[in-house]
Amino acid sequence: MEEGLQIAITSNVEQLNSYLRKHGGVFLRAGLEGTLYTLAVRPLSRPALLLGKFAGQAAMLMIYAALFFLALAGLVYWQLGVVPGLGMALALFILEPLVLLAVTVLGTVWLPTLGNGILVFALYVVSMVGGMIEQIGSCWKVPLPSIYIGVISSLLLPADVVYRRLVHTLVGRMAPADMSMGITNLQDFLGPCGSLSTPSNWMLLYILVYIAGLLAAAVYLFYI
Repeated sequence: MEEGLQIAITSNVEQLNSYLRKHGGVFLRAGLEGTLYTLAVRPLSRPALLLGKFAGQAAMLMIYAALFFLALAGLVYWQLGVVPGLGMALALFILEPLVLLAVTVLGTVWLPTLGNGILVFALYVVSMVGGMIEQIGSCWKVPLPSIYIGVISSLLLPADVVYRRLVHTLVGRMAPADMSMGITNLQDFLGPCGSLSTPSNWMLLYILVYIAGLLAAAVYLFYI
């Protein structure tokens, strides 16, 4: 049972990690193909058009993310009979694509489609790499500069913050899977993909303000 728990945790965290990292590719492709733009079929104000586009794409992403997450959670529950922190984890899993979408919507009003797609993808990579450097610094007790890199990248694009808090929510409530192997903390076992440096609730509040701020900036730039 314990060995199965360890395998299931590792497998599903890797799947979540892979899924979240693929969002950057989705938005890059959308930028390349110009599919981020829509045609208004009736008179609409510019703010209504922009926010309506965000709402529609956000709804699509939320439904897809929820179905994907619940499918993985169902597999874990079928094998182990437990899924810790399901509600909070689901909310966090849905939140990350909304962060990327907000950045993308802002980019559509002042960048060409190709440039916008590349910018979003580049910011996403910087966020993930910075987050991994921060986790390595926390794991190996590297001096503070590695922590600062992660903090700065998280402020630029807090996508990795959501992922780290998601991992903490799922893994932090589980006991070590195999004490005989010297694993006293599953976060240590996950290494750079774990969440030894866990984002605080203030960072979650920052993410909500971040999304609202980007949308407000997009509406302002699109309106003038």
